[in-house]
Amino acid sequence: MEDRVESKSGASGKKKKWMIALLILLLLLIAAGISIFSARRKNGEISGGQLGYESGAVTVSDADELQRLVDGMIEQAKDGTMALEYKNTATSSDGKNFACYIANSVKNKYDMYLGVYSDVTLKEELFLTKLLKPGTGIEKFETVRKLEPGSYEAVLVFTQVKDDHETIQSQASVTCTLIVAE
Repeated sequence: MEDRVESKSGASGKKKKWMIALLILLLLLIAAGISIFSARRKNGEISGGQLGYESGAVTVSDADELQRLVDGMIEQAKDGTMALEYKNTATSSDGKNFACYIANSVKNKYDMYLGVYSDVTLKEELFLTKLLKPGTGIEKFETVRKLEPGSYEAVLVFTQVKDDHETIQSQASVTCTLIVAE
């Protein structure tokens, strides 16, 4: 009977490669989301409903180059982290005025604005704030149209802006529930 022993360096090397691949995938998804939101914010909608190719994309040819790219993305991501602070449900008795809790966390270093949209297409904006400094938030908002009684799944978009108040630093979106009492 033969005992099989796998070297630790081989196992940890495979694990490291998987972790790098997963990290790259996550960072690419985040970058794609930011690009989509930026385009919609500037143009109102993505041109023709289709996404173009990323102009800053690179071809990875070896493991060292891949590691340099990952290290660079990790460094860039440190500046773009965002703490989210909110309650997942907003309630209304009239379908227009909602009680909520949504804030720009004191942990953040950039001003942000918040948007509430009727669905994931982000085509129908129900509410948009002005800029909120870190440590400030809202406890109520008024939608642009009255919602009938019921429960609605909506999308809450947190958008951080750089000091010029024009350039998007980072974005995050979450689902939330809007409840209008009967």
